[in-house]
Amino acid sequence: MLLYLLLLRQRISRPGACALLIGGLSLAVLCTFSHWLIRHQQLENERELMNARGERFVGRLEQIFTQLRSAVDDLDAQPIRGCSEPMLQLLRQVGIDYRFVFEAAYLQGGKACSNRVSMPVASTAHQPDLQGETYSYWLNSTEEPDENRAALMMGRGEFRVSTSRGHLSDVVELPAHGSLLMVVDQGRQAIPVLGPAQAWPPPGMPPTPANALSVTDDHLIYRMATRFPDYQLVLITPVPSCRH
Repeated sequence: MLLYLLLLRQRISRPGACALLIGGLSLAVLCTFSHWLIRHQQLENERELMNARGERFVGRLEQIFTQLRSAVDDLDAQPIRGCSEPMLQLLRQVGIDYRFVFEAAYLQGGKACSNRVSMPVASTAHQPDLQGETYSYWLNSTEEPDENRAALMMGRGEFRVSTSRGHLSDVVELPAHGSLLMVVDQGRQAIPVLGPAQAWPPPGMPPTPANALSVTDDHLIYRMATRFPDYQLVLITPVPSCRH
């Protein structure tokens, strides 16, 4: 062993071998730094893109949720009840007045009517995905293959209003493998509105993030502040090195 170390020392002490060793180490350091720099720049680009997307999405999604809420409030406040012709006219008018309302419906005692005469009312057979003090929410947009019936639906009393997945897709351009989530139950549960379901909370996410954008080893998470206490909207996407 001692003889081997002496021979290695003699070889390293030669100018040519020393230069070769230094050159190899320099190349390794340069490659490592270049990889880090490219990775860092890629992540910064992703952060900037996520910030820009998030800020743009907030206004657009708030517009959709506000329209749904206003429409169902208007329906619940008016005196007409029952599936009569005046009710059908009212539901049709709501679909015209509110750009993002795809379907407006009235349900009572197992009977239902809708502004979409040729289509069945969006199913509310299961319990709401989120039950607030005043409003109920159903999110079936991820699983339903029909672009029109796949809806984010809001209910108040006997009335239901919904927006189609097409409406949501028009305003939300998801990044690859990303998802738009509705976070409920005081931040403990996340329901997919668009894109695949995601594990929640993501590993490494701070419990009380200081900024709208959080970065973990695996994800970029953009929290969208909303004016409604029932839920929070979150845009989540894998960081570049974690995309498969």
